[in-house]
Amino acid sequence: MEERPWLSLCIPTYNRAEVLDRTLRALFDDPDFDPRKIEVVVCDNCSEDRTPEVAARYPQVRYFRNAENIRDANFSQALQHGRGEYLKLMNDTVRFVPGGLKLMLDTVGRHLATREPLFLYEWNRSRQPVTVVCPDVGSFICEASVRATWIANFGCWRRDAGVTDDRSGAALQLLQVVWSIRIAEAGPPPAKICFGHYCTVAAGTGAAKGGYNVFRVFVANYLTIVEECLRRGVVSRAQYRKAKSRLFRRFVARRVVWLLFRSKHITRFDNRGAWRIVLEHYGRQPYFYLITFYKSLHYLLRGCR
Repeated sequence: MEERPWLSLCIPTYNRAEVLDRTLRALFDDPDFDPRKIEVVVCDNCSEDRTPEVAARYPQVRYFRNAENIRDANFSQALQHGRGEYLKLMNDTVRFVPGGLKLMLDTVGRHLATREPLFLYEWNRSRQPVTVVCPDVGSFICEASVRATWIANFGCWRRDAGVTDDRSGAALQLLQVVWSIRIAEAGPPPAKICFGHYCTVAAGTGAAKGGYNVFRVFVANYLTIVEECLRRGVVSRAQYRKAKSRLFRRFVARRVVWLLFRSKHITRFDNRGAWRIVLEHYGRQPYFYLITFYKSLHYLLRGCR
């Protein structure tokens, strides 16, 4: 019986042939790429460009093409094509940093025997890998915070892959968050997050993304998922407040400043209703005004240098 690879890198893609080409070339050129332990899956969401031709250039790629565009459900489709012990969802814009692929593979290898619920989270400020054990769903949500929303941070063991059959969160555009919470909730053993510097979004690929409403997806929709956990009693009121506060500090505050000063960095996204969403969720929180003031002051002083 053929031995499974340790790691499946599952890449959903749509109409980004040139970006995908550079991503695959960088991946296979990585000195830490071990074809005995790693497989690469590309799931094409019925692209209208040269994506099939690009995938065909790389014999090691297992390429699949959907008959129609199934939008975010393609994340689930990509994972289900993986044959590895650990199924890792990846953006087609992501590049591994030097040593990042080895770090990821070594981390998976250390957990093959136990197969604890495992999440490999990119955190480029972490000079050394940091592991956090989350004894319950509330602590997982607080520790994962907004990092759980990034597609390339989701992964699961093959035994847990059944959660990805659930596509009920597709309308919220956060399937990966719903799946992560279900895995964390299903323990024991408790979920483990391994923070480390694995990868980065390649320069020049950001413009190929966008169109969705950042504040609706990553504030309103994300908090809708956490509030549902609160209603089900798997998250305490204190944990909910902590998760909401961390979301503001780590994600919302900087983007509020962008809105205030019309920064070019967010103009490619749909920002309709942004202020209504922010004020609805944070307008009664004193830290909203305090943090916004200091971040705005920092932005203005930096611009005057």
